[in-house]
Amino acid sequence: MLKSIKRSLDVFIHTFYTDFKHIVKDPGVLIILFGATIMYPVIYSVAYSKEVVREIPVAVVDLSETKSSRTLTQMLDASSQIKVDYHIYNFKEAQNLFYDDIVHGIIIIPKDFERKIFRGEQTSIKAYADATYFMIYKQVLSAAVSAGTTMGVKIEVARLMQKGMDMNKALAQSQPLSVETNYLFNPSAGYASYAMPGLLILILQQTLLLSIGMLGGTNRERNRKYYFLENTLNPRSAIPILLGKVSAFFLLHILNVFFALVIIYKIFGFPQKGNPIDIIILIIPYLLSVGFLGVAIASMIKKREHSLVFMFFTSIPFVFLSGMSWPINEMPTVLQYFTKIIPSTAAIQGFLRLNTMGASLKQVSHEFVMLLSLMVFYFTVAYLILRYRIKQNNKELELQEIDNESKDSN
Repeated sequence: MLKSIKRSLDVFIHTFYTDFKHIVKDPGVLIILFGATIMYPVIYSVAYSKEVVREIPVAVVDLSETKSSRTLTQMLDASSQIKVDYHIYNFKEAQNLFYDDIVHGIIIIPKDFERKIFRGEQTSIKAYADATYFMIYKQVLSAAVSAGTTMGVKIEVARLMQKGMDMNKALAQSQPLSVETNYLFNPSAGYASYAMPGLLILILQQTLLLSIGMLGGTNRERNRKYYFLENTLNPRSAIPILLGKVSAFFLLHILNVFFALVIIYKIFGFPQKGNPIDIIILIIPYLLSVGFLGVAIASMIKKREHSLVFMFFTSIPFVFLSGMSWPINEMPTVLQYFTKIIPSTAAIQGFLRLNTMGASLKQVSHEFVMLLSLMVFYFTVAYLILRYRIKQNNKELELQEIDNESKDSN
C-alpha cells in the first residue's frame, strides 16, 4: 500500500515537474497562457472604457422652420446621447448623409409641427436610426423620445398655467405618472460593466484550453511520452499523471486569475460586490474542470496547430452559449442542453451573480454543483483516455523488447 502511494506520488511529481518545465520553456505556450490573458482583458477594457455611446451624429430635417421646431432641435442637441451635426430642410439630403455613414440617425420635424401645437392638437416627430447597431439605435431613439416628451410636458404646463393653475399642480396634471429608473448592479448602464465580467471568465477558459492543447500537440509532434516515463506503468497511474499535468497549468494560471479578476477590476472600476472567498470557491472547480477538459482534448491533438483550429471554431459559439448575449432559457432546447457541458457557461452565470450582484455562494448553488459535476465528468474522461494511452505505450514497449531480444539472438 505504502509502496503504491509512493509510486503514485513519484509519478505525480515527475509529471508536474516535466510539464512545468516544458511550459516555461515553450514561448508559444507562455504567450497564450500569459500574454493573451493579459492582452485581451486590457484591450477590451480600454475599448469599452467609455461605457456608454455618446454624441452620436444625427441630422435634423426641419420642415417646419419655426420657433417651436428650433427649440426642439436645441433640446435634441443638448442631449448627451446625440449631437445634431446637420440642421437641414430636405429629407433626401439627410438620407444621403445617412447612407454615406456621416450621420447615424435622422429626426424629422413635420411641416405642421407648430401649427398643431398652437391648435392644441397632437403632433409627432419621426426618428430614423441605424438598427443594425443596437447601441446606436437605442441612444438615438431614447434622445428623440426624451426630447419629445419633455417638450410635450413643457407645452402642457404652460397651457395650464395660462388658465391660472399653480405650476406644481400643472406639472402634476401634465405628468401624473413619473418613472424613476434605477440601474441595478450597473450604475452607469455601461457596456464594459455589462460585458467584461463574463468575457474575463471566458478568456481564462480559452487561454487555458489553448495552452494545454498546444503543449499536447508539441508532445505528439516530438514523440514525447505522454507521461514522460520510459518504463511501463500500471494503467492506474493515469490518475497521478492527470493530476500532475493539470496542477502544473493550474499553478501558473492562478496568476492570470488574480490579474483578470482583481487588477483589471481595480484599474477599470467594474462593479464588484462579491465575497472573495465565495468567488475563490467557485473558481477552483471551474479551473479544474477546464484543465481536465484540456487534457482530454490535448490527447486527441496530433499537431500543435490543431489546438489553434479548435479554439478558432469554439470561441465564438462559447460566447453565444454563455447566456451573455441572449438568455439561455430562450435558446432552442438542444442548445440549452449543450450549454451545460461548457464550463464557462455555469462559471459566468455564477460569477456574475456572486461578484456583480453580491449573491451568496448558497444562492449560486446550482452553478456550483454544475461545475463540480463537470469537474468529475471531465476528470473521468481524461482519466480513461490517459489510461488507454498508458496501455498502448506498454504494448509498444513490450514489442520493442521482443524486437531487441530477437535481434540479440540473431
